Amino acid sequence: MRHHLPRLAAVAVVVLAAATAIAIPPVLRNATATHSPSIADDPISFTAGDIETEGISPQYSTIYAGFWYEKLDQRLHATFTSITNAQRSAFVHGLHHPEVVVISQGARFTYAYLRSLQARIDHDASALAVAGIHLSGTGQLPNQNKVLVGIRESDSVLINRLKALYGADAVQIASGQAIQKANSDRYGPPPYQGGMELEDGTYRCTAGYVGERWINGSKYYQLVTAGHCFGEPQTVFHAVAGQAPLRVGQINSRFFNGSTADAESMNITGLNGGAALATNQIITANGYSHTVDFLNTTQLQGRSVCKSGITTDQSCNFSVTATHQTVYFVTGEVTYDQVTACCDRVDFGDSGGPVYNYYQPQAIAAEGITSALYANNGVPTGQMSYSFIQNVRSNLNLYITTVPPSPL
Repeated sequence: MRHHLPRLAAVAVVVLAAATAIAIPPVLRNATATHSPSIADDPISFTAGDIETEGISPQYSTIYAGFWYEKLDQRLHATFTSITNAQRSAFVHGLHHPEVVVISQGARFTYAYLRSLQARIDHDASALAVAGIHLSGTGQLPNQNKVLVGIRESDSVLINRLKALYGADAVQIASGQAIQKANSDRYGPPPYQGGMELEDGTYRCTAGYVGERWINGSKYYQLVTAGHCFGEPQTVFHAVAGQAPLRVGQINSRFFNGSTADAESMNITGLNGGAALATNQIITANGYSHTVDFLNTTQLQGRSVCKSGITTDQSCNFSVTATHQTVYFVTGEVTYDQVTACCDRVDFGDSGGPVYNYYQPQAIAAEGITSALYANNGVPTGQMSYSFIQNVRSNLNLYITTVPPSPL
């Protein structure tokens, strides 16, 4: 029986600790699959989570400086201010796939210091705006051992003022438009990618990621969005400006009330180029796109994240405030093991869109998909909750594409 939900793209919520929640049987509607993916199938993603968890642990936090993925050698690079042979051996011993990791030392700043500096810059956003400097986002540049600071202005005087405020050797300023232009539009024709518009003729949501799924021995490419957006087996379309909407496919796997992921997926049909136009990309800011390089494997408090949505576009001044939360929707549904982040632009229509973090200026790790917003008397507060990417992939029983899709 199909659940007729008020398919608003985001719903005001109240969050309580998971331990206090009353368990509700999950809505399980996935088709039978003959291939069940696991994190271990992706050593890069798995080991990135290892490094992230170990690096901030007490035994390494005073020397750990961050990690990044280098596409040229397909290795994860972990760097430290200094590291002894004993510490190196112990760190490597804690990794499931040490063969994909390169360890180096000599960084000037620890990861903990750069995170505190990033938090300070985010906190100063209002004061900077008064001074004529408007932040477009902040992030970490572990390969440069700096904090990335994006500003709208390109004035060298303002750039030098920022460097003087926060340390020229600790910040990298990205002025003007700091991301690469691509032929991507939320209401443009395929290729299919996260961040594009999805609708059923009445309600609109945002696509999260492209996934690969095996059903009855056959491989399908799918688009993922929030489970509260549409119902199974509803047909979902993609609106193209100036053209008739394109039929994407039918919802065939859905999780929402009582599950650990507010997520659903649909096969991309063979119409209009279909699955041949599937990608491992997401639209970040409208008109721009990036490939997804790997998936985060650990819910991490304090992580800086961005979200992409059809209503409020890309917004990047979010920081994870709580992990493993139970979210109660005002309509009565409950979803477990969610992540909450505060505070930037998010509104109705952004649901299902990708949540991610930049670990290099042009490099993205998938973090989750937008689930809900918080509102005060109907006015969004800028706080959101999202379903963690590993819950999305395991509930929907699919891979999130981190390499260009291969022919079906």
